[in-house]
Amino acid sequence: MIFQAARDPQYPQVCRLPSASAKAARRRLGESISRQAAAQACSKWNENERAACVFDVLSSGDLEMANAGGYECVNVVMANALQS
Repeated sequence: MIFQAARDPQYPQVCRLPSASAKAARRRLGESISRQAAAQACSKWNENERAACVFDVLSSGDLEMANAGGYECVNVVMANALQS
């Protein structure tokens, strides 16, 4: 045995795939919070920063992510990319 703890499945057992209902129950990007709500939460940021903020809010499913900040560096990265 390679690993310290034996976990299922072990050969000759086969892997058990998730059921169709489990796949349907998973959270998908943007399903928990509307784009409109995310845009409103990110409204204090300028246009470039707002796009990054909306993406983060939709990805995390957390409106409070808009208050986390750090989007000021988006302009610096964009400026440096355009100069290259």
